[in-house]
Amino acid sequence: MSFVGKRILGVLLILIFGSTTAFCQEKTYFSDSTSFFEFLSNQEQVPGLKFRFTLPANFQLPAKDTAIWNRADLGMWYSNSIDSISQLKKFRSGLDSILASSANFQYLIYDEPSTEAAASEFVSALLRNNDIFPAEKKNINSQDLVLLAQDSPFQPGFNVGFGYFSDFKIFMIALIITVFFLIAGGMIFFMILFKSRRNRREQLRSDFEKEISSPLSQILFNLSLEEIKNLPNEEIEIYFPAHRLSNKLFKEVLIENIISLNKKMKGDFKDKLKALFKRLGLYKISESKVNSKKWDAIVSGLIQINEMDLEEFLPLVKKHLNSPNFHIRTNAAATLLNLSREVDLSFLKNQKYPLSNWQQMNYLRIIKYLYPTRKLLMVSLFDSENITVRLFGYKLVRMVGRVDLVEKIGGIATKASDEEKIEILKTIQVLGVPSYTTLINSSMQSTNDKLSRQAIKAAGSLGDKSSEKMILELLAQNRRFEIKMLLMESLKKLNYESFKTYVLNEEDQDTQAIYHHLEDPLLSYV
Repeated sequence: MSFVGKRILGVLLILIFGSTTAFCQEKTYFSDSTSFFEFLSNQEQVPGLKFRFTLPANFQLPAKDTAIWNRADLGMWYSNSIDSISQLKKFRSGLDSILASSANFQYLIYDEPSTEAAASEFVSALLRNNDIFPAEKKNINSQDLVLLAQDSPFQPGFNVGFGYFSDFKIFMIALIITVFFLIAGGMIFFMILFKSRRNRREQLRSDFEKEISSPLSQILFNLSLEEIKNLPNEEIEIYFPAHRLSNKLFKEVLIENIISLNKKMKGDFKDKLKALFKRLGLYKISESKVNSKKWDAIVSGLIQINEMDLEEFLPLVKKHLNSPNFHIRTNAAATLLNLSREVDLSFLKNQKYPLSNWQQMNYLRIIKYLYPTRKLLMVSLFDSENITVRLFGYKLVRMVGRVDLVEKIGGIATKASDEEKIEILKTIQVLGVPSYTTLINSSMQSTNDKLSRQAIKAAGSLGDKSSEKMILELLAQNRRFEIKMLLMESLKKLNYESFKTYVLNEEDQDTQAIYHHLEDPLLSYV
């Protein structure tokens, strides 16, 4: 536990023990029997407390007094219970001298005989629990001041500090309110601090951009590529002062401006920007970002390496190819494809994460741009355990027109899943490769609706007599309008005479509607 934590715990323990001490100090209401009886006299009556007189068992009670005295089982005499002090005084004044001298006074708590100490404690408990309240004293004179002082016994001053916390609920409420204000104040302070820092940072960025734009333009338009590569430090300081280049934020803004211009420029200007990037040593920032533990910093570093063609950092890029973070993984793969001498896709073979449609589109765009000038190595994609990678491979064969690989993927189709067969059939159809009627015919009978639809489309382009026969059989079995239209369209492409014969023999409304639709030149692409 830290030092601050121990101090806070110590303060809380002091408050708790102080509260406990205050709880344990019970107020003393009656210092002696005189003060107790004076309280009863002033109070007149206390709920649950009664009084009576008793006489010894051998006392000879006159016959006239037996009406107000009762005899107990043990032989002792006792009077009727008395509820109030006024009745007690009246009863005592009515006793003769002999009875008064022999009678003993007794307290009753809920009709049970009790001692004076027990009665005093009973009344004190009622006062502490606020079940009764002291009555106002009447006719107080100077002689009673000493007795009144006994109602408020002296308490030492060192306990006064914890008096407020003697009520645990009040203590907890005060503590919660204090903590709330501390947290709220802390939040407000940090919000103000964060906002002021952000505003200052934004203002600095704006100032740096103004400083950078002019010297950057002068370098691009006034210096040649070789001059930029061999630019001496003294001349660099003319354009970008040393104290600015030592500022981290200034270098970040400079990198952003160079990359932004690189995306817009062409030809020699791009080469100049890349040479300037290296000459200023900004590649060190890219390297540090790629080695960072923050995903956004890694992505930023990968983008900089990609845009500035920093091929020397390819080993660092390869470390992130199978990153669990989608953005890191995607940018690492795009950077590797752009900077490698060959378009080698073998790194995707062992990728355990699925390729999203966005990733596939991004990689296809890069490969289509690079494929005419660089060797494409993609056969390993078909052996991947990741189905999304295999699907990407089939799409890639179709997109780049690799007819030489159709035979390989055609062989894979026999043991492939339905999803793979759909992509393989699309590739075969687009590339127009014949000799796959067995695959087409078997797929047309599939219970998978998407696979059967794709096979029917492929049959129209690449089918033979057996495919024609299969289409006619399916037309006889299938009454769904959408499937029937696909079958008739493929039959028309495959054998127009057979198509006409089928229409003449079928007179149902759907067949005739589909026929007129397919024959209408205005609806040929609908």
